[in-house]
Amino acid sequence: MMSTTFDKLLYMDIREGNIVSTEEKRLTLAYEGLTDVPKNLIQDYGGIVEILDLSHNKLTSVNFLTSFKKLTTLILDHNYMTAEAAFPSNSNLTTLWLNHNFIDKLHPFVQRLGKSFPNLKFLSLMGNTGAPSYLNGGTYYEYIQYRLFVISWIPQLQYLDDRVITDDQRSEALRLYGRPFYKVLLEEQLPEFMERLRFKFRNMSFGKTGQPLGEEHECSEISSHPRGSGFSNNITSIPCNPQPVQLNSSDSESSINSSTRQRQRNLVI
Repeated sequence: MMSTTFDKLLYMDIREGNIVSTEEKRLTLAYEGLTDVPKNLIQDYGGIVEILDLSHNKLTSVNFLTSFKKLTTLILDHNYMTAEAAFPSNSNLTTLWLNHNFIDKLHPFVQRLGKSFPNLKFLSLMGNTGAPSYLNGGTYYEYIQYRLFVISWIPQLQYLDDRVITDDQRSEALRLYGRPFYKVLLEEQLPEFMERLRFKFRNMSFGKTGQPLGEEHECSEISSHPRGSGFSNNITSIPCNPQPVQLNSSDSESSINSSTRQRQRNLVI
C-alpha cells in the first residue's frame, strides 16, 4: 500500500480502481467482503481517519472502532449487523448509516446507540426489519411510531433516515415515549432489581428443608394480586433481621428443628 502522511490520506476506491488523494481523511473499504478490518489498516489509519466507509461487506462486529478515535462519519450499509451489536463510545461521531442490515428490534439497540454516540445527529436505519417503512412493507403508522421511538432515545438527532426531525415530532416523541417512569423502569429499576435478585440467589445457602438461610436478609415478597399480575406492584422490600436461637443444654434435637422451621416460616424470600 502506498505510504501516506498525516496531512493527506491516500485510499483505494475498489469500485473504480483509482488511487484518490483527498483532504477529507477518508478511508473507503467498500465491496471488500470483509468480516473484520485488517490490523495493518487499523494501525496505519486508526488515529487519522474521520470518515470510514465499510459498506457492502460482511461485518457483524465493530470492536475495531475503539482505534478510530477521530471518527465523525461511519458508513455500514449492507452488512450483517444485528440488534445485538455493541458500538464503542465516541463523542466525535455525528453521522451513522446502518441501512440494509439485520437489525430486527429497536430496544435496547437504539438506547445503546444514544449512549455510545452522545453527539449523533444523522442516523439512517432504512431497510432493517426493526425500522418499518415502505422499503420493507411497513405501514405508515408503524413508520411514524418507529421514528418517534428513536427520537425519544436520541433527542439530539437532526435527521432520521431521509427526513429532518421536526419540533412537532420531538414533542410527540416526548409525550409517547419520554415519560420518566418508562425510562427509569427500563434503564435503572428493572436491571438493578434483576442484578440484586441474581446476587441474592447466587449467595444463598440452603438447609435440609430447601429454604434459604442466612444471618441477615433484605427479602422480597412476590405475591399474586387478584386484580393484576404487574410485577412492579407486587414486589415489596421487607427488612429481615432474624435473631439467633438461644439453646440450653437440655434442648432436644426436635426442639432445635422446630425453632428453625418457625424462623423459616417468618421469612419471605
